[in-house]
Amino acid sequence: MGSVPDGVFNILGSVIEIINAPIRTIEQLQKYSKILQEAKEKHLSKEEVKEKIDKEIPELASISQLLPKTRSDLYIVLGLIISSIACATPFIKSNNTVSEIQVEKMINSSIERVLLEQQIKSLEKENSKLKGLQNETPSRNSACICESGKRYKQCCGKLI
Repeated sequence: MGSVPDGVFNILGSVIEIINAPIRTIEQLQKYSKILQEAKEKHLSKEEVKEKIDKEIPELASISQLLPKTRSDLYIVLGLIISSIACATPFIKSNNTVSEIQVEKMINSSIERVLLEQQIKSLEKENSKLKGLQNETPSRNSACICESGKRYKQCCGKLI
């Protein structure tokens, strides 16, 4: 059994824009955001996140069915949802009208920020791997480091 949140929403594909919503709906979204933030910080699994959402906010339990299967994808999606809710909440509470362009800019900036964080993490991992390889000197019979296809002793490792 589920429920439909009160308010006026604009739904385009997989994006839901809150046009007007009561405080109860805003509080539910904030509670949902807190659960997702906690899940991200504590590195909870998808099942644990789903169980916590079902227990604390059954009205929004259907959203938890959309969570990705892998842990890394889960954290990316959690970050996107958290930042979207965090950006939208002040505007909903203030009753100021926000143009569609402003909403789009906020969503795009939060997506870019999350993707940039993920890219930085992957580059740091790759950098640490490369640093480990830098200190290794190849043996004379191993493949040459210049990737010529020759052995090191017959290419860059020739004695002068």
